[in-house]
Amino acid sequence: MIVPALSSGLGRRADRKQGRGFTLIELLVVIAIIAILAAILFPVFARARDAARSTACKNNLKQLALAFMMFAEDHDGKLPTIHEYFRKEGAVWKQGPLWSYTRTDSIMACPGMTRAEKKLADQPPFSYSMNGYCTAEGWNGPPQVLKNRDDPANRAKISIYPRPSETILLVEENRDLLMYGVPVNDAVFINVDRSSERHGGKANVAYLDGHVGMIPGNQQWDIARLNPADPQSPLLFCPVIPLVP
Repeated sequence: MIVPALSSGLGRRADRKQGRGFTLIELLVVIAIIAILAAILFPVFARARDAARSTACKNNLKQLALAFMMFAEDHDGKLPTIHEYFRKEGAVWKQGPLWSYTRTDSIMACPGMTRAEKKLADQPPFSYSMNGYCTAEGWNGPPQVLKNRDDPANRAKISIYPRPSETILLVEENRDLLMYGVPVNDAVFINVDRSSERHGGKANVAYLDGHVGMIPGNQQWDIARLNPADPQSPLLFCPVIPLVP
């Protein structure tokens, strides 16, 4: 009779042990560990996501720069005019002939654009503007207002730029109207336009030789310099020497 009694007691103790849950202290410890891991990993994931978007943005610019080079090869070594890149008719933005040299429209915008940026009223579908100094409007420094932006005579010849590897062709333009109040109202980066701060405070750019790089964000076209500490340094968006068409 003794053995069954012992067996029954062991079974009850085993059942109680199996049904034991977390204590409040144990639960709080687990929650604290999860919170610490989240605090450590979320910034890492965010940086990885931003790095991936920046890489995709650079790929867009590289493909666009290639399209510009192909256009120039077919047009006596000359870059397209502003309207041959993008033009606005009323409230509608239309692609110019340049886009026949690309295979997809997806390369016109940076994947890092926020929903708020995409929903801004009257804003173009593209993220990248032509450096004003690569157009007839910016050859002589200050903006030159042209009556006919379609005129092939206003195309800039690549050969007139002495250092294509240092001359920006396309720049990721700022779209934050609340911060700067400067709209992207055309496809040319000129006058008061500023570079984007989308990628860790920097903007992606493409150069005349086709390679891509980054520049500081919030750089204004007509005052930004290669060396911000030196007021005599050449303008960041300007070719090394004054140009004439």
